[in-house]
Amino acid sequence: MNVAMRRHGLTVLEVVVIVVVVFIVIVALLPVIGGGHGHAHTRTLKDSTQVRGIVQAMTIWAGNHNDDFPLPSIIDRENATVPEIGTAKDTTANILSILLNEGLVSPELLICPAEASENVQQCMNYEFNSPHAAVDPSKALWDPAFSADFTNGKAANNSYAQAYPPRSDGGRGKWESVSSTSATDAVFGNRGPQVSSVTYSKYGAASPVFTLGTNSITNLIHGGRKTWEGNIAFADGHVDFLTSVIAGKYTTDNGMNREDVLFSDESDAKDGKNNFLGIFIKAGDSRSDFVSIWD
Repeated sequence: MNVAMRRHGLTVLEVVVIVVVVFIVIVALLPVIGGGHGHAHTRTLKDSTQVRGIVQAMTIWAGNHNDDFPLPSIIDRENATVPEIGTAKDTTANILSILLNEGLVSPELLICPAEASENVQQCMNYEFNSPHAAVDPSKALWDPAFSADFTNGKAANNSYAQAYPPRSDGGRGKWESVSSTSATDAVFGNRGPQVSSVTYSKYGAASPVFTLGTNSITNLIHGGRKTWEGNIAFADGHVDFLTSVIAGKYTTDNGMNREDVLFSDESDAKDGKNNFLGIFIKAGDSRSDFVSIWD
């Protein structure tokens, strides 16, 4: 019998080899076929966990400090850590550095897994003991070298925005204590785009205008390049993934209800109460003393 005529099919070994090769090819092509969406979803979930963990750390701190979130102006009464006086100490970097110094968070927890800016980098040399940047290193309560300022090409060690700290002029209270906040109060989360203005419909619907249009780096963190999306933690500890910069509503001085733009400090909010998250590199007694940075 002709040998060529006897081979009508594949051997079992040949079939196994082909299946293995096809499997390897499919696995290799999955990231391309999926467009990276699975990886992006994983980063979003990890980021949500980190944001929740940071807020839990703040709550743990509050449980040991009269129900108050960490405030450098209350802690550094001897002015041994930073040279600023009083509420000028209450910057984002100082607040987060307190949590780091207490071991309640780690440096990597403060960097978003989907961070899009090359100017935001993990702090690799945090000084827990006698930090050289302190006014009096032997009495310092945190490391002042920890930075949240990414302006002018500087390296920042934090990805996230926080609620406005309280001021002596009566504004805000969402960072002041756990008991004074509610489940609708945004306290921490992904930073967002700078808002240059907001117009409202007669029904209170907000239409924000963004300073950088669709070019904000923050759109690249979780959004679709031209839209902002992000994980926002509220005072009761829950985290929502928002697909717009609207976070609930606020009440105006004349009793109107309007949509609350998360990254806009609405000046007409009754009793100064509205959701506003930012990275504050300067703080103080009044609204004009606070400086928030954007990218």
